[in-house]
Amino acid sequence: MKNRIELIDVAKGISIILVALHHSHLATYFSGLNRAMGLFRVPLFFFLSGVFFNPLDNPRRFFFKRTDGLLKPYFATLFIVLFLSLLLGKGDILQQAVGILYGNGNTIRWPPLWFLTHLWCVSMITFAFFYAMKIGKINRSQKYFLVLSLLVTGFLLVETFWQIPVSILGIDFELPGLPFSFDLIPLSMAFYVSGYFLSKEIKAFRPRLSIFFPALILLICIAVFTGALVNLNVRVLREPVFATLAAVFGIYCILTISYCFCKTVLLKRILLTCGVASLFILLFHWYIENKFQKIFLFIFDGNFQPAISSLSFAACIFLPVLIRKIFSRVSILKTLYFPTAYDVKSTFLV
Repeated sequence: MKNRIELIDVAKGISIILVALHHSHLATYFSGLNRAMGLFRVPLFFFLSGVFFNPLDNPRRFFFKRTDGLLKPYFATLFIVLFLSLLLGKGDILQQAVGILYGNGNTIRWPPLWFLTHLWCVSMITFAFFYAMKIGKINRSQKYFLVLSLLVTGFLLVETFWQIPVSILGIDFELPGLPFSFDLIPLSMAFYVSGYFLSKEIKAFRPRLSIFFPALILLICIAVFTGALVNLNVRVLREPVFATLAAVFGIYCILTISYCFCKTVLLKRILLTCGVASLFILLFHWYIENKFQKIFLFIFDGNFQPAISSLSFAACIFLPVLIRKIFSRVSILKTLYFPTAYDVKSTFLV
């Protein structure tokens, strides 16, 4: 069981590194590869999160556990940023506060944190759906029907609430999607419940090269020969059928690579460390990478940009791991950033 769980944790480490890489300046040096990884990067995150979903959990316990693990660090981080903005006199404080409560990647100062509010929403809706429908064991056909229904609904909704002109109390603005990215729930939920439906198979995963190589080739073909493109934060989903197939192929490839990395002591240790600290990497990587990029560019007068981007990316992975260790030793920060009633040894983003 230990090795099986390590496989998932290594996959989470790879997943969070891919997310950080996408938000880094280093990604500009291989835009084609970054675009290809974008086809499965976010679906992989939701899929892995769904592996540990338990619809039979006590509703109250589930609610408090997910709120404690996802919304608490989200609000703690952004309200600290808001407080510092107030002290430094930066920006419209009221607008920032409303944006934080809206919980959308286009309304907050640190955009990657949209994933926390959205994952909370996805897990709550999924739990409520399973609980209300009293779904226990369902057959394979019903699983396929549910996932396909969610995907089709998601395809139809993805741009419905994006940049729609709205007027409230005489104030005109464009709707940046729904609060907590609620409009993306069907699409995200499809991968989340897929992770749950396949949880036993994933925990016992053994790669098959006869599947891996065709999946990798098909993923490359979709990335190169189609216009499939995914960026859910800005509601971009082009050629959704190809994009979904690419996500499936990409997830299998990452699971296979994770299995191989589990056989290498150093790589496994590094990726497990990133997996354990995935919440902190998500919270702080964007700010750290941007700050280090600016500092290094200033120091080196704009020279050595590839090296600077590489160093900035390394910093945005390493420093959140260090921040996690520091926070775990400071009582008030430990309360804000670690699950209250659960083991502090792990802060997986699940």
